[in-house]
Amino acid sequence: MTDINVAKKIGEEEKRLQRQKITKSVALITTVVGACYAVFSHIFYPSLIIYPIACVIISLLALALNKTSWNDVARLVLSVLVMALAFVYHAFIVQPGEPIIYSLYMIQMSLSVIPWVLFDYNERSYLIPTLLICYAMFFTQNVVNQQMSMPLDSTMFREGLLNNVSYIFAVLILVSCLIFLKIKYHEAEKRKYGLVGTLEDQKDELRAKQSELEKTMDEVNASRKEEEKRTWTATGLSEISDILRENDTESNIFDKVLSKLIRYTNSNQGGIYLLEDDLLILTSSYAYNHKKIIEQQVSVENGLLGQATKGKDAIYLKEVPDSYVTITSGLGESTPRNILIIPLILNEAVEGVMEFASFYLYEDHQIAFLKRVGENIASYIFNYKSNEKTRQLLKQSQEHSEQMRAQEEEMRQNLEELSATQEQMARKEREYLKKIKDLEDQALKSKI
Repeated sequence: MTDINVAKKIGEEEKRLQRQKITKSVALITTVVGACYAVFSHIFYPSLIIYPIACVIISLLALALNKTSWNDVARLVLSVLVMALAFVYHAFIVQPGEPIIYSLYMIQMSLSVIPWVLFDYNERSYLIPTLLICYAMFFTQNVVNQQMSMPLDSTMFREGLLNNVSYIFAVLILVSCLIFLKIKYHEAEKRKYGLVGTLEDQKDELRAKQSELEKTMDEVNASRKEEEKRTWTATGLSEISDILRENDTESNIFDKVLSKLIRYTNSNQGGIYLLEDDLLILTSSYAYNHKKIIEQQVSVENGLLGQATKGKDAIYLKEVPDSYVTITSGLGESTPRNILIIPLILNEAVEGVMEFASFYLYEDHQIAFLKRVGENIASYIFNYKSNEKTRQLLKQSQEHSEQMRAQEEEMRQNLEELSATQEQMARKEREYLKKIKDLEDQALKSKI
């Protein structure tokens, strides 16, 4: 809209300059006409010379005012100035009782066209009053002739050369006015078509800018949507990570994760299967906001679950068979439109699969989100298994240590008992040896 306003302002400026140009031309012509009337009056009617001199002065003043803010005043004065001069001349030359002079009347008729030269039709507030003034002088000429009079001879205007010259002068004035009108409207048409061309150029430029703006807006909207998707994904991953970091039992963790994913992706039903040997064991299930515990085992050799496990890639099924899965609600039973199976993969090792059913199509960023969640869950499962294995090994180690301590205690006790037995046997041996020695000593004494 700014460019269109600029174009309009340019058009208005061109019209103002054109008006000044026409006003200048008319002012120069009225000056020349006034000067001619003054010379003529000096020769033939000296008593009327004041009027053409006033016409010349006023024309020069209008010429001076033309390039100022008083331009409209100058045009108003010039539109009736020469008509008023001819009116006064005609009134004083014709004596009471005489008819009008038709040659002068013709000049006045031609001069009544001057307002059309100076004003456009859309300047009716100026054009209409000046035309009314001119036509008022034209049609009241005969009445005024009887009221205003000087002892002047009007014969030279009624017959002879001056009469013919007056008619010619009237025609020249009319032709000149028509030429001015032709030039004026030709310039107006040029401005019109120039303005139209400018406006068309501006429209083309605006359309180009609008197209560029729409493209930019599309890019901004696309960028905003992508940012919303990234924010949605980051928020979901953060919330799932918070759940996985909770110090809770394995089954309860999967229940929380599945419940969160069902709500976050606008799904209707889902399940998490963990891989043990060649079987996928249903660990957690969720349907229509009602938790269902279903004992179910699926072989990796069967069905879509097995296919996703062996293929290590997501499966998105948009044409679900009626018998595949049914979602039950208070309104009845219906088959979802979409089935999405996401394998839980970490370092090319499959830990299980997630299965989701929904009445709505899954978008690409939702599928990408669930894949990343699958990696996090797989990492959790791997860490859980590793920790569980570590706990088992630690438990076994502790049990083995307890057994070793028990065996050591038993051995210590056995050693103590053995030591006591050995000491007792040594004591008895000493006693036996002493008895043997005593017996030997007695035997020796008996021989002696």
